[in-house]
Amino acid sequence: MAYLLSKVDVAPVVVQMRAMSPKWAAAAVLPMVLQLALVSLRWRLVNGLVGANMQLAQVFRLTLIGQFFNQVLPTALGGDAMRAWLASREGVPLARAISGVLCDRALGLMVLAVIVAGTLLLLPQPVAERLPAKAAFQAIALLGVCGLVALFFAGDFIARLLGRRRVTESLGKLVQDLRCVVYSRGPSVAIVALSGAVQVLFVTTIYLCAQGMSIPLGFGAALLVIPAIMLVSVIPISFAGWGVREGAMIIGLSLLGIGAPQALAISVAFGLLNIVVGLPGGCLWLLGSAPARASFVRSGE
Repeated sequence: MAYLLSKVDVAPVVVQMRAMSPKWAAAAVLPMVLQLALVSLRWRLVNGLVGANMQLAQVFRLTLIGQFFNQVLPTALGGDAMRAWLASREGVPLARAISGVLCDRALGLMVLAVIVAGTLLLLPQPVAERLPAKAAFQAIALLGVCGLVALFFAGDFIARLLGRRRVTESLGKLVQDLRCVVYSRGPSVAIVALSGAVQVLFVTTIYLCAQGMSIPLGFGAALLVIPAIMLVSVIPISFAGWGVREGAMIIGLSLLGIGAPQALAISVAFGLLNIVVGLPGGCLWLLGSAPARASFVRSGE
């Protein structure tokens, strides 16, 4: 962030952000809240497939707490770790809780990689040629697609192979769980659809932030560029993606003719709204995440 602020004039950024009315800010928060609700529903479906069933209200509460820790700990992995730990405190076997969180995260990233692969194909050729690190995006997208194909054709074999050694047994179980999550027909279709909807809501929030500051970002153009920016922002080298997201936003939106101060204003507004949405989770955690007695719902109950 210090590097970016040394390269971008801060005054226009502040002017852009001050131009955003509370009504537009509230409108941008709504899809973020809906996104958390969809993430909760996706996590609950994933948990059901890996044997870590939880009640929907419980899942939503832990998702809110995870959102808070995503904002205050390095990388999004801090929030994931809190979700798994708190779920285990509430009666979910720790191994199942970890598997559910990891499968949820992995599937979300796979779907995002596939979306980025699709957007690279849809980008106009002149814009695509100006995309920095285009080869890296193509490689990541290809890895995501190859991972899905490998899970389908060789997932069982890989899981059995890893399960033969005690040191890799848990990893084999994770591969087996992930294959079950991705290829369970009805539930998997719903999980993938929820993952896609989550990304559309991210785009919607950023689009509303831009509209609130009178920045000419079209929704269709945002759909083509923002998924790649979100993929870059999950690189685990900063707190809540700060700095990484802003740099990616400046580069990505420059392809659409949006200047660096405007792009930085959009990204900072998005980051601040993430903090606002995470505050209820912090309150829930401080007040006590749950009673000691588990709310774990075992399969068949």
